[in-house]
Amino acid sequence: HGYEVRDVCVSADNSKFASCGGDKQIKWAAQDDVLVTGGYDQSVKLWDCKSRSTEAMQVMKAFKDSVTCVVVRDHEIVASSVDGSIRRFDIRMGRVYTDDVHHAVTSVAVSHDG
Repeated sequence: HGYEVRDVCVSADNSKFASCGGDKQIKWAAQDDVLVTGGYDQSVKLWDCKSRSTEAMQVMKAFKDSVTCVVVRDHEIVASSVDGSIRRFDIRMGRVYTDDVHHAVTSVAVSHDG
């Protein structure tokens, strides 16, 4: 990265990782099919890693400010934002569930039991 690294995610088997930085670049060192990102552009994006395309295969623009954290679990994507919301995208059902916290949310984690 040309600027600071802001986050790193490691695969479950510790063989692959993704990193993102202040240079707005995503570095993906893996063979997995899909990478999920969130960013300053107020969206969550899904990238097809096998196609090597520079265009996201899906863009979810549901936020009013920067996306601060993204967690993927099974068929769901949970994302937080500076706009004070936490959104859960149910990919299987094509639904979005929103919780408004009314304060900037900088991080989110999903418990083991969901």
